[in-house]
Amino acid sequence: MYFLWIMADTELGMFDLTIIQLNIMMITAHKVKIHLFFRLPSN
Repeated sequence: MYFLWIMADTELGMFDLTIIQLNIMMITAHKVKIHLFFRLPSN
C-alpha cells in the first residue's frame, strides 16, 4: 500500500513538472510572438 502511494506520488510529481515545462514553453512562445510583432512594423 505504501509502495503504491510512493509510485502515485512520483507520477503526480512528474505530471506537475510536465505542466510547468508546458507553461514555460507557452510563455516563451508568447514572448517571441510579441517580439516578432513589434519587429514587423519597423520594417
